[in-house]
Amino acid sequence: MWCVAMLGQYTAEALGAIKAAGFTGLLFDFEISLSDITVQDTLAVLANTKVAGLAAAVTTSHCAPTGPTGFVQAPGPVGFAIAWGTSADVTFFSPQMYTGG
Repeated sequence: MWCVAMLGQYTAEALGAIKAAGFTGLLFDFEISLSDITVQDTLAVLANTKVAGLAAAVTTSHCAPTGPTGFVQAPGPVGFAIAWGTSADVTFFSPQMYTGG
């Protein structure tokens, strides 16, 4: 479950260490979050990932984040998905194609 504190762990130092370990990118599975996350919070982490020289990928359910909490701040779940899918900082956006969610 994503929250602002978790997103805050993706610092320039942490992302640099990930790159130094030989990774070329990160995949963020944005499904469920606490209600404190804003679209700007997620976009900032994706931008920081790209600045660190890593690919930033996002996956979520086929239509938008689901679950009883989170991703409810404006612009809402669909707005979050649109922001991720149109962000220049996202290397690829992959909605999960399954019947639930």
